[in-house]
Amino acid sequence: PIHRIPSWIEVIIRPSIDELRQLYNSSKIFLHTSHWEGWPLPPMEAMACGCAIVSVGNRGVCEFLTNQEDALIVPIGDKKVLLENLIRVISDFTLSKKLAENSHKTAQNYHWDSCCDTIEKILTTEI
Repeated sequence: PIHRIPSWIEVIIRPSIDELRQLYNSSKIFLHTSHWEGWPLPPMEAMACGCAIVSVGNRGVCEFLTNQEDALIVPIGDKKVLLENLIRVISDFTLSKKLAENSHKTAQNYHWDSCCDTIEKILTTEI
């Protein structure tokens, strides 16, 4: 079915890296609805830019997000709870701020330097 998109919603197709960075940095909330992801980069990019995350609980996001701590995670296919959690984050500034701050901290654990340090420790640990 064809859905009409309200005029206040801007659809950006294939944004450049600069456009993407600007979008993340100007956003307060990131909604991730993919049912299947290996390790989704867009939520992590949004976290690094300080967004509060509302996400479907696919295997990928469950590798790095903790429900109620750095994101609101919804069971796959539960559109009602997804909408309720999105409304919660929009309506509750304290919750939104907590999720954004915690998700930003979580994202720092996946910074290139942190990952290199972890790999180096693994490789230099005696077996």
